[in-house]
Amino acid sequence: MPVLLALHDVEGDETDLPPVLRMIAPGWTVLSPRLSGNAQELVQWIEANAAERPYALGYGTGADLGATLLLQHPGVIAGAILLRPTEATVQPSAAPIEGRPVLVVTGGPAECDQLLRALTEAGASVDFAQNTERSLTPQDFSMARQWLAQFSS
Repeated sequence: MPVLLALHDVEGDETDLPPVLRMIAPGWTVLSPRLSGNAQELVQWIEANAAERPYALGYGTGADLGATLLLQHPGVIAGAILLRPTEATVQPSAAPIEGRPVLVVTGGPAECDQLLRALTEAGASVDFAQNTERSLTPQDFSMARQWLAQFSS
């Protein structure tokens, strides 16, 4: 059974995303840690709680944390959906992430140029979509559901 890791925004908490994720990824195990923003602590939490390498779905600062996991801890997650990343701390990849699937949904390409470049240069397989709303919308969840469907078997 695939695993989906919920990474909430700074304004939210670990209870925000799981109900929606269970609807967009039926049959998946949903894990939702309380986030401190510390990537190393999250890596340890994932290693202790996930039976297999999870896919991450992050929103806002949670998307930033998902990008950090991909680029700085490349063996921890299988792929990610990054909704409205802020690009607060984009760094080059610590190791290649050849073919790692990533969906980035933002208000426009200029909002995440550095992130898209870092992911592409590291070898990720990046899908990009735009949604001009700042808040999450049904369109975001529809895109996430369609994108995740390729990994559900």
